[in-house]
Amino acid sequence: MTTRSDSDVPGVSWSAAAEAGLMGGVVYLVLELILVPLFVGGSVWSVLRMIAAIVLGRGVLPPPDTFDVAVVLTGAVLHLLLATLYGLVLSAMINRAGPGVAVLLGAMVGLVLYIINYYVFTAAFPWFASARTWVTVFTHLVFGFVVAWSYKTVAGTPRRAWTLER
Repeated sequence: MTTRSDSDVPGVSWSAAAEAGLMGGVVYLVLELILVPLFVGGSVWSVLRMIAAIVLGRGVLPPPDTFDVAVVLTGAVLHLLLATLYGLVLSAMINRAGPGVAVLLGAMVGLVLYIINYYVFTAAFPWFASARTWVTVFTHLVFGFVVAWSYKTVAGTPRRAWTLER
């Protein structure tokens, strides 16, 4: 008896899309944690505090801008959940595109996500307005690029079907 992985089914590989979203989310977060303090100033924890404040409230925003396990974990988990969701959507959009077009569309979607996150969602979460910088634009472009590249790479890799036969 042979079962099929979702990559064997025509259409979107949802597991590859989730992986791609996570990969893009991790790259985005690492770049933000490095580039924001380096070029914009402020703490390495400010990005995670802003994300965590979506669910924990404004009380976790700086100051103080120090390390707090609960805040950092909340911010990281929420960020990765959103990155996975965005990865699923983006992967569905680029599923039939070739790799070159896919990464270009991915970067464009990253730019659209920046506009939505930092101009539309600031109506509900105004503290994100302070993060409207070239670094955040860049990290969103990279996020979309990495998701698209990762999806095309992971979804394009044949997966071995699980079998019960020897």
